[in-house]
Amino acid sequence: MSPNNVEAWSEEEDAIMRAHYTAMPQAELMKALPHRAWYRICDRAQVLGLRRAVPFRGRAPINTYHRTMRYDDLEAIMGLVQTDEEKERVCHLVNTLAQETMRGNLSIRWLLPLDLISYASVDNDASSVSSNALLLNLSDLTYGSRHQA
Repeated sequence: MSPNNVEAWSEEEDAIMRAHYTAMPQAELMKALPHRAWYRICDRAQVLGLRRAVPFRGRAPINTYHRTMRYDDLEAIMGLVQTDEEKERVCHLVNTLAQETMRGNLSIRWLLPLDLISYASVDNDASSVSSNALLLNLSDLTYGSRHQA
């Protein structure tokens, strides 16, 4: 446990919990309590006798972020990139890493652009992109695109 997670809850935090825990989406509640991991928020809700009134969504996950994620962690990683698409991507990657680490796996992701890697001077013409990606053992598909069969 990190020190931020073992601090006593303040009256202000409890007021936020009472006012918003039942219906506020996970990311917004995490933003309102940025130094608390999601599982600590849920633990505090139990102490306060609060239950979420989240509608049934079938098999779709109700909570986007892993239980160990804190909003200040997400803010820190989003500060490293510029666009909304990049922010969404790094948040997804960090969340995936949190899930994998909890299962005993360890993954590594390179978050810097390839042009910053000294040995990765790649040609910009379309014919060399795939061969350069193979040399670097990388996918030349853009983030979010689907593989074609």
